Amino acid sequence: LENIIARVAGKNDGAVYVSLDKSATASKVVASANINATGGWSTWTEAELALNDEVIYNAQLDGTLDEYGCATVYIQTNGINLDYFRLNYIENNDEIPYIIEKTLNKANGKIKVTLKYRGSTLATDVTLKAEVMNSDDTVKSTGETTVKGTGEYEIETGALNGETVKITVCDADGNALSETVEKVYLTPVDSEIVVYSLDSTEYDYSVLTGGEDGVAYTDTVNGLSGYGAWATDKGTTYTYLDVNEKEYNYTFTQSWKAGTGNKTKRSLYFTPKAPCRVTAVFQGSEAARSMNIYQSDDNKINQPGTGSVVGFSLEVTDTTTPVYVYGGSSNKQLYAIIVEYYGTPETVTTQSTDEAIDRPVQFIDWNGTQAVLTKHDETGETKVWTVASNGSRVQLDTNYFYESDVDYSSDDTYTINSLAVYKDRLYAACDNGLVIVFTECVKCYKLKQVCDFDIKSMNIENGVMYVSDGENEAEINMSDIGGDLIAATEANLMLSNGAVLVDVRSAEEFAQGSAEGSVNIPLDEIASLSDLYDNDQTIIFCCASGTRAGKAVEEAKVLGFTNTYNGGSYTNY
Repeated sequence: LENIIARVAGKNDGAVYVSLDKSATASKVVASANINATGGWSTWTEAELALNDEVIYNAQLDGTLDEYGCATVYIQTNGINLDYFRLNYIENNDEIPYIIEKTLNKANGKIKVTLKYRGSTLATDVTLKAEVMNSDDTVKSTGETTVKGTGEYEIETGALNGETVKITVCDADGNALSETVEKVYLTPVDSEIVVYSLDSTEYDYSVLTGGEDGVAYTDTVNGLSGYGAWATDKGTTYTYLDVNEKEYNYTFTQSWKAGTGNKTKRSLYFTPKAPCRVTAVFQGSEAARSMNIYQSDDNKINQPGTGSVVGFSLEVTDTTTPVYVYGGSSNKQLYAIIVEYYGTPETVTTQSTDEAIDRPVQFIDWNGTQAVLTKHDETGETKVWTVASNGSRVQLDTNYFYESDVDYSSDDTYTINSLAVYKDRLYAACDNGLVIVFTECVKCYKLKQVCDFDIKSMNIENGVMYVSDGENEAEINMSDIGGDLIAATEANLMLSNGAVLVDVRSAEEFAQGSAEGSVNIPLDEIASLSDLYDNDQTIIFCCASGTRAGKAVEEAKVLGFTNTYNGGSYTNY
């Protein structure tokens, strides 16, 4: 099972739970979603329910799932109507039935590997193999352990800090049952743990209580602020395990207490300084008395109340948007918000080796993933990668550009010195005054000439790109280099990922013909955008030719919208 889609409607806010039991007990809920009011019982929306891998894994251990990972599931709704639900399955692959989903470096050369299984029959006599490689790509040593089905397995590799390890699942004859994952073993680095609780001896978080609903607190304490009528209540004990499985034991003598909240009512929020895991420790007496961690509609989690203390977590990579914690339904206790900033490999002394490698020189968040700029030790060659949550990375190609200001060939190389993000695009500053524009659509990359000197540093603020080589400086308006324009291919990909297509022609023109799925907001009514969408919503404007769409982009900027594009004619869609 990959995910679950539910079609729901509600006059009021509600929730959907998918459980391995006839209840919404947290230890049995495999997927859930909070649903905002849709405006009526017959006004429908679709919600994607992400799977809770921890619950599913534990269900394998305790026998709730059979040997093939199958079980009956139960659907429960609170406060909303359910029209239908759809279960989306990963397609079976008996040739390569195992997926190495995640790897975690442990102490003393050990690696914890998380496996998923997509075969149609249960595999037997299966080995998880880890090969430690020499610099000449020969095998230095091998570690093995027996596996069966999905789950987490720990393997002793014998790897030293900085050594490359190749991990594969094999059958008894040594045939591969998975793709080989190659990773560099790095000695685990302690995380930085920040605990927001009323028991803090260093900070006075009690000023974030006793407010009024809908009214923001005037104080920000150690980066934490909030809204509304939080009260103080009882305490508890809690044990937290960090990403390296190091144990932290806490005693909380008091908690925040409040009822239903949202981003501007009975909530606490902070903006993360780096990628992190956010954990809320709370107690709700029943499922409806839930708690939420929310950063965006694409990154949020809801935990039903269970009658006991529970901690639940959200992985966060966006360091520009606040993370909100608030409750659903009536009173519940929030004991703490625990933020774990992961230790970075750069703080580890790399093992002395003659092998030259691509080393990270800059990290930046881009559209929910991490982009990394690397530079090779010997050749100086630079590359840009995207890094997934499981640690796997993909290099961004620079052999083809949809648009280019200069002549180029597919085998040209570019010395990239700095990365910056503007709207949904990643900009890479290069020597010779060039800037590469990476987009979600790999067919829509652009190569722009923005100045006549090597760009060593770049920053983009308020629609202006600032570039410098240490002596010369230049300021480039992003609209002048196409930062607000978007091609139909890129736009259609964004639309499939949640962007909105707004046609700014008159209602009469719109009625005569329009793009499928577009919304009509005439240019002279563009101020109504603020009533319909959040300021970070990706919006693509279109009209007859693109002229009015360009004006809509400028007016939307004045309204505070940060992610809008001129998509040209509506006939492109």
